[in-house]
Parts: sequence; structure tokens; C-alpha cells
Amino acid sequence: MSKSKLVNAIAQSNNLSKEDTVILEYGLKKTALLLEDMVFTIAIGCLLKIMALSIVFQFSFMLLRMYGGGYHSETELKCKIHSAIVTVLSLLCIREGVSRSWWSNCLLILVSIAVMILAPVEAKNKPLSEKERKINHWKTVFIVVILNIIAVISQICGLDFYYAIGAAIYAVFILMIMGIQRKGKLEIGVKEQRGK
Repeated sequence: MSKSKLVNAIAQSNNLSKEDTVILEYGLKKTALLLEDMVFTIAIGCLLKIMALSIVFQFSFMLLRMYGGGYHSETELKCKIHSAIVTVLSLLCIREGVSRSWWSNCLLILVSIAVMILAPVEAKNKPLSEKERKINHWKTVFIVVILNIIAVISQICGLDFYYAIGAAIYAVFILMIMGIQRKGKLEIGVKEQRGK
């Protein structure tokens, strides 16, 4: 059954208004994209023989991106390509494992603090109200703190979840910096166009 037929069937059986049907269609589209990302991440994780770590990475990454924001592509195709690149590179880093030395722990703490300070980084195609900014900021802070607690416990117990959580935090930080850099270029371009 196609997506549009599914939406129409649900809308008709529940007597939904046009506005509710649009919301339903959007929700189904986002759910499908989320499932695609999960399947892709788990498949790459299986190929790299780190399936459990790929699930931890994806879960951590999705939570942080949902509220922390960062770079967003203009088109769905570009989004899928960028997402695949970030996922593959992150999973390769997880597989190789980084040092559990004091300096790598310090770097993760610094990057975590930076993510908490920067959040949320909104994109041109995902603007936030002032209330949403405050809520997303505190949700990001909470998620980063919880993820770091889990990473520390994982490290103490000798589990490799530390690498997956660290990779998710690093990836989100990089996407935040890209989003800030891009937003700055967009704002400069808008100001230049207004000046003409």
C-alpha cells in the first residue's frame, strides 16, 4: 500500500479534517525516515560487527539532534546522503575505538559542555520560537548529562558503549558548528541583499 493510500484510508476511517490529514502525512513521513535511518545504521553496524554499539549510537545521536539541532540539508536527498556519511564515519570511529585516556575523557567533557552551551542550533528550514529554544536547550542539557553518566558507568564497567555515546556527542557537535557557520553565511547574504 502506498503512503498516500494509507494516509487517505486512515483519514477517511477517522473522519480527519484536511489539516489533521496533513499532520498525519507529515508524521508518517518522519516515521518512515526515522525507520530508514535506524535500518541503515543497524545494517552498517552489523557489517562492522558492532550492532549493539550502532543502536546505542543511533539512539544517542537521534535524541541529541532532535533537541540540539545543527546543520540541516535543504533537500531530502542531500539529507539522506549527509546522514549516511555521518553514520558511516561515526560507526567506523566506534569500531576502531578511541583511547580511554584522561585526555580523551577531558575532550569529551569539553565537547559535551560546548553542545550544552550551543544548543539549540536552529536551521533555516527549522526555525524555533523563543519558548521552543528554551525548552530544547534544557532538554539537550539533560540528555547530554544523562549520556555522559551512562558513558562513565560504561567505561567503569569496561563496556564499549562509551565509544558509541562519545561518537554521537562529537557528531552532533560538528553538525552544530556546521549549522552555526552556515547560518552566519545566510545572515550575511540576507543583509547584503537588503543593502542592494
